Amino acid sequence: MSYSIGEFARLCGINAATLRAWQRRYGLLKPQRTDGGHRLYSDDDIRQALSILDWVRKGVPISQVKPLLSRPVIRLGDNWITIQETMLQHLHEGRIDALRQLIYDCGREYPRAELVTHLLRPLRSKVSAHLPAVMTLR
Repeated sequence: MSYSIGEFARLCGINAATLRAWQRRYGLLKPQRTDGGHRLYSDDDIRQALSILDWVRKGVPISQVKPLLSRPVIRLGDNWITIQETMLQHLHEGRIDALRQLIYDCGREYPRAELVTHLLRPLRSKVSAHLPAVMTLR
């Protein structure tokens, strides 16, 4: 399906002037053009715009979003408990490199404040609760 810039702006909740700026300044969103030069956006463009908005909401400046769109995204979602359990399992098994990599991946995916609040502080509490078991790894 094809959408005019006005329809697209309404569907995505992004101002039309902002869409034009994203295209012109940052090379984001490359809509098709009509013979008259008007922009025509597709369903794929909608998905990309929503992904851009997701990155911006996570605190990434719009000027830094483009490279993030082309890399494979680790979708950790809001499943903080599962991530914590995976980290605890890596720690319990002594898989420190895997733990470091997961922390690194989470650090790339989420803003620091969100990471600390939803992952690291609760994880610290869980580790403290299991401290005797963790100490046996030494």
